[in-house]
Amino acid sequence: MQVEIKDNQSLLDIAIQYCGSAEAAYQFAVLNGLSVTDDLQKGNVLAAPAVVNVDIARYYANRALTPATAEPGVDDYYRLFFIAAPIELP
Repeated sequence: MQVEIKDNQSLLDIAIQYCGSAEAAYQFAVLNGLSVTDDLQKGNVLAAPAVVNVDIARYYANRALTPATAEPGVDDYYRLFFIAAPIELP
């Protein structure tokens, strides 16, 4: 299986989402020649290891959850705080 990286995802996010286990982050890293701390680029594709915990992986899949806990870069903060349109509150 291959996995496309979404915005602000880390290997840990992807490992939990697709394999149901944080430990799978190390397997993702080895399979793809990465370090577990590498910044990932949105849109890149990674080879995925085997699912470790089917129940957790299924939980994320059934609810269409996409964890994205990687720290956004400076450009992301700039867009968020200085360019974002005003939000109307009820």
